[in-house]
Amino acid sequence: MGQEHLKSRIQKFYAYVLFISIVALLASFSVQYIWSLQPCFLCKLQKFPYIVSAILCSIGLISPKIQSKMLLVLVTSFALGFCLSLYHVGIQHGLIKDRCAAKISIQDIDAFEQHLLSNKPCSQVSWSLFGFSISGLNAIVFFVGASSSLIIHRRIQALMNYKNTV
Repeated sequence: MGQEHLKSRIQKFYAYVLFISIVALLASFSVQYIWSLQPCFLCKLQKFPYIVSAILCSIGLISPKIQSKMLLVLVTSFALGFCLSLYHVGIQHGLIKDRCAAKISIQDIDAFEQHLLSNKPCSQVSWSLFGFSISGLNAIVFFVGASSSLIIHRRIQALMNYKNTV
């Protein structure tokens, strides 16, 4: 695989990741603000890897010289997102204790209502797609993103090593 072909594939990869990140964030905010399904604390945290990847891919598309260096940051972001999603899936399936359901002292009905609206338990699955909770789907997306980023990074390294030996 030539260097120009690899650069073209990296550009396409960044464009795909940017598109997927934007779609995921738009879907998440749509569910939250249009359909009024409030996310739990872990659901909110799972937005950050998408935000990071959207920012990195935007920079990568504008500045191709630093694309290969940013791939490892993408791998890290996706890997952390994957771990967070798996943790959340474990909570949803009762394998891990739900620490999101905070115990507080409630003084009146308004405080109770506010607590219910702001602190949704992480074990509760609000909606799913194709039988997977959104955390489960996030885990799949983050795993594919981390794997793809790592594979492309290794191909770049192999090409650079090959060029240095020739």
